[in-house]
Amino acid sequence: MNATFPNTTAAIIELERVKFQWPNNNQVTLDIEKLSVSAGEHLFIKGPSGCGKSTLLSLLTGIHVANQGQVRLLGHDLAQLKAQQRDRFRADHIGYIFQQFNLLPYLSLVENVILPCQFSLPRRKTIQGSLKHRA
Repeated sequence: MNATFPNTTAAIIELERVKFQWPNNNQVTLDIEKLSVSAGEHLFIKGPSGCGKSTLLSLLTGIHVANQGQVRLLGHDLAQLKAQQRDRFRADHIGYIFQQFNLLPYLSLVENVILPCQFSLPRRKTIQGSLKHRA
């Protein structure tokens, strides 16, 4: 993530009164009253299969939207963004590896890893700058 944080204690992830329930499911998958993660802070998520870990990540990346409550990343309420805007936000600010590998077989591992940079000008500039420094 390439972003400027004026206050390193400021929350970069904020969830408030978040509830998520899959369609055709009687039970709420996630019910989070409050969660806040600051820049530089580490968070380990652990739990049994089916408890909502992947669902939480899909909410944090904007792949899915909470049924209730607010999910804010870098100050942006993801529910207020249209699907295309969430896709752009994810491309510019979030690195996400899916559980099922979606690697393109004709690309090398490195090419697969940096492929998202093709969809984001800020990331493309960052990777180009990093490659110049390594040469």
